[in-house]
Amino acid sequence: MIIGSRQKLQTQSDEFDIEIDGEKIKRVDHTKSLGLTVDDQLSWSKHVEEISKKVSTSIGALKHVRPFISTKTAVQIYNALTLPHFDYCSPVWDCLSSQLRCYIFYS
Repeated sequence: MIIGSRQKLQTQSDEFDIEIDGEKIKRVDHTKSLGLTVDDQLSWSKHVEEISKKVSTSIGALKHVRPFISTKTAVQIYNALTLPHFDYCSPVWDCLSSQLRCYIFYS
């Protein structure tokens, strides 16, 4: 992945030949490192999309078991399955655009 502004990347050739120990490095649009998905525009949109899917799944599971458990147990399940997705690397969320913030909280 090559990181840069859209303008700078558009002026550069799409083909960058980067090699390490004779192995050609493949260009990707995004990559995952330490649980964060970083894309080539540093927009965090792919990361937010993945987090939203995980949170939606855990909330869906909680919705199905909610009639059979107490409020205290529901809160414990939420704290165990959902909240960590928001807390992990939370300084990242500070720089999100308002559009991505709405996406993660309302999707």
